[in-house]
Amino acid sequence: MREDTSAALERALAEAHFRRALQNPRTITAQTLDDLQTAAQLVQDDALYVHHLGLAYHRSSDQTHAIEHYREALRRDPYHTRSAYLLCLAI
Repeated sequence: MREDTSAALERALAEAHFRRALQNPRTITAQTLDDLQTAAQLVQDDALYVHHLGLAYHRSSDQTHAIEHYREALRRDPYHTRSAYLLCLAI
């Protein structure tokens, strides 16, 4: 039971960081990147958060980090087509 509670808490915290990061999706700040990184670390089996971290780097013209995070998203979910498409664009 405690393990389920801990996992649920981590998912809720990740979602809170994710939502805060996406409050202003056109402006990528250090806080945005920190929130997305925290979300990706809290829920390490979900490609969504790391995909959005790659997207944030992509939008801020940091292709090296964008590629790294798209690849991580695909490692977490090999069928994550949005990451595959954006990885091709970034390369």
